[in-house]
Amino acid sequence: YVSTEATDFSDALSEKSVRIALEYLLPCYLDGSDIKARERMHNASTMAGIAFNNANLGLNHSIAHQLGAQFHIPHGLANALLLVHVIRFNASKCVRVEAKYAELARVCQMATVHDSNAEAVQLLQESLLELMTKMQVPKTLSEAGASYETVIQSLDDVATNALKDVCLPTNPIQPTHQEIRGIVMQLI
Repeated sequence: YVSTEATDFSDALSEKSVRIALEYLLPCYLDGSDIKARERMHNASTMAGIAFNNANLGLNHSIAHQLGAQFHIPHGLANALLLVHVIRFNASKCVRVEAKYAELARVCQMATVHDSNAEAVQLLQESLLELMTKMQVPKTLSEAGASYETVIQSLDDVATNALKDVCLPTNPIQPTHQEIRGIVMQLI
């Protein structure tokens, strides 16, 4: 959604996929036999795939690839663990990116036009964390099975390889090695 290659078309698909996922992911999780919820999640997933196929991805996936490689964390879980932290990082570094995340929060009815962009981004992050809690998603690498010692030992490799990842060039902010380490440290 905040990719440097994003367009009106990828934005529309991204926004719609997020809105559908926010409505149907939890019901799908709670009742796998809910065919309507599963169909809507299929649609949301497909729309998101079309969006990122056209706009590419960014830092979240770049680090997630490394969490999978280093700690054998499933890719979807790795992305979920990182999402709030990467939103915070990107939004804190660029007013334009903060405004775009804020718009997503407003489109998804997490925030209103009366909320500042910073408040809207905070509401977006809180909503995502609340959904993770309801779905019993781990919020730390240790909860996901990676030991503190292993994470510390692998930190430089994670950051070095994330900087080389094919998804990183379209992130709106190009992080430093130290900034990637900092994001991963927030997951311990």
